Amino acid sequence: MKLSICAIFHNQAKYVDRCLDSILAQRIPCDFEILLGDDNSSDGTWEKLNEYGQKLPDLVSCYRINTDDYHPVSKNHRSGLNRANLYDHIKGTFFSFIDGDDFFLDAERFATQMAILDESPACAICAGNTAIYEDGDPPVFRKLMTAPGTIMDGAILTAHDYLSGNFLHNSSMLIRKQPFDMDVLGAAFVAD
Repeated sequence: MKLSICAIFHNQAKYVDRCLDSILAQRIPCDFEILLGDDNSSDGTWEKLNEYGQKLPDLVSCYRINTDDYHPVSKNHRSGLNRANLYDHIKGTFFSFIDGDDFFLDAERFATQMAILDESPACAICAGNTAIYEDGDPPVFRKLMTAPGTIMDGAILTAHDYLSGNFLHNSSMLIRKQPFDMDVLGAAFVAD
């Protein structure tokens, strides 16, 4: 399996179709899976996700977590636990996360990012810009998340560059899955 696309939801039934249709519209030149994570939604989100799982059982898998059991203190904790729940099920060499109220615009996004990562085995993440839209039918473009010129196209950022304030939205990232080695991970964050 080369690619795992993970979408997380919490009470976002009205966005399920837009999000998942944008994933299904991707032109992906390899084997892939779609993992859907729900955080104990009460608005019909879980039922809608399961409809996709039933229609596309060889492609879509659904997982549920109740983060209330962990007493999260913020939406970030809630979404982080939902992501962690899906991470355990990822089979792909590469993976990406998208929040349930987000959607993809570029149908070549994954093909382009996988090609870049295949050509650059030392790179762990390939990311792009994210556009902010206001809800509507159709959604209305407002602005780009990262100001033009802040990060140049084709730039390679080190971990230090990223941690020094260069923002990359999680939904724009394609990440090379690697085993966690806590000794290496701890060493990566030791100051010079």
